[in-house]
Amino acid sequence: MKLTKDEILKKLHSRNLNNGYSKLADIPHYSLLKDIDKGAKRIADAIRNKESIKLCADYDGDGILSCATAISFFQDIGYPLEWTIPNRFTEGYGISPKIIDRLSREGVLFTLDNGIVVSENVIEKCNKKNIDLIICDHHTPGPTLPNCYAVINPKRKDCEYPLKEISGCFVGWLLFCAIKHELQFDIDMKRYLDFVALSTITDMMPLVGINRHLVLYGLKLINTMNRPFFREIAVEKNINKFTYDDLGWILGPLLNAAGRMEDASLAVEALLANEKEISKQLRELIELNKLRKSMQNDMIERARKVALDQKYFIIVALDDLHEGIVGIVAARIAEDMGFPTIVLTLDENGLLKGSGRSIGTINIYDLIHENKTFLEKSGGHAGACGLSLNPENLEKFTKAIKDSASKLDADQFLPIKESFGELSLKEATIELFYQIEEFAPFGEKNPLPIFECKKAMIRNSKAVGPDSNHVRLLLNWEDQDIYIMAFNSDVTKYLSGAFVSFNFSLNLNEWNGNTTLQFMPVGEVRVL
Repeated sequence: MKLTKDEILKKLHSRNLNNGYSKLADIPHYSLLKDIDKGAKRIADAIRNKESIKLCADYDGDGILSCATAISFFQDIGYPLEWTIPNRFTEGYGISPKIIDRLSREGVLFTLDNGIVVSENVIEKCNKKNIDLIICDHHTPGPTLPNCYAVINPKRKDCEYPLKEISGCFVGWLLFCAIKHELQFDIDMKRYLDFVALSTITDMMPLVGINRHLVLYGLKLINTMNRPFFREIAVEKNINKFTYDDLGWILGPLLNAAGRMEDASLAVEALLANEKEISKQLRELIELNKLRKSMQNDMIERARKVALDQKYFIIVALDDLHEGIVGIVAARIAEDMGFPTIVLTLDENGLLKGSGRSIGTINIYDLIHENKTFLEKSGGHAGACGLSLNPENLEKFTKAIKDSASKLDADQFLPIKESFGELSLKEATIELFYQIEEFAPFGEKNPLPIFECKKAMIRNSKAVGPDSNHVRLLLNWEDQDIYIMAFNSDVTKYLSGAFVSFNFSLNLNEWNGNTTLQFMPVGEVRVL
């Protein structure tokens, strides 16, 4: 039976996207976060006593946006903030002794999205410099929390805050709300929610409940174009109004390119740039992103050759990969091969360092935690991880984690993206598209509705794209002609008169004042 419009809408309604939170104002009070009052009071006291306040944030999109939010907040309250972001290549992930060495003495240091694991060496250095360390994070803690001044993390076992799956930027924003209250400053905290919303998308947080309302509000804020950063990108990309997809496919990669390829501080500066600076800052990010794409494609091909015959869990270790891109490569290999994947390369200290990505319902963090005895350092969450290990432990770790993965249920390896079912062409209308859009933004825990076309005849095919690696297909489906694109495909396999099947989502194409419905294939366009 083919789906009707009413059945599609019923399925979407059953997702219960609000999850008990009907509006943005329903954000649970920050005071429910363990240690937040303690941390906020210490920072407020530092402001009252004119002490030094320092921030260390992460080099990914969430960390960059966390850092930009913090800088904006401290600028708005008129207090100096000494901020830094570790360089991925020279200082590595998280807060390290190198970071502490280059910070000024005394005062307060708080972290944002920098991991929940802190070495004793870091804490000792903070104590020697009379620095009170406040960890503000959202990653899953281990059995022991860092022995520092305060640890603010909704995933602490003793934390009552009801929202567990929120971005590091959101946790930081809650801290700033608490500082504002402690100091009785008159600031509209909603002005920073464009950054919080973007971090929710870039860090792939579940788009349900408060996260959903954050993104809905944040996108409206972004589209006011009040920040030169967003306004300049809109001009560069010829965008009148950003969509939810633009947050993940345009804005997110630009921010991440800085930390992946050079230094994340470039992205922070671009986010906060004024009218005079933004053109130069954005051009730098665009060039870095182009370089990232070029290197990424080469690395994926090399990694794919190593991954070909592996099962259960894929480990790719190559000496000379670009450290900043291994996470993207791991994600692509995992998607293509259908197994969790870790991609590693040698760092400057002779350790194998890399990132992993999961598939299906497999918790990759649990798998590496189960085998952490072979690792020097590790962290992450269900869908992604970061780790480092001594090369001499690679074979043992590979065997151990493959053994762990081989014991998982086969169903856990299946892709989560399931189609709604077969859709009749007569039900596919612009009206249906707009009705589906009422349930946006789509992403984690709220996947984009995918439909099936089980049989359509090829009328014509044409190779398109700079390298002729895409195919434009004219299909006859239910006695109507439609166009679709088969991406990364060979035109020779699509012969006129042959039949194809494909999964697709709905989109709109606006051209010369006309609006038409588009069918966007998801995955392979299969010849029957």
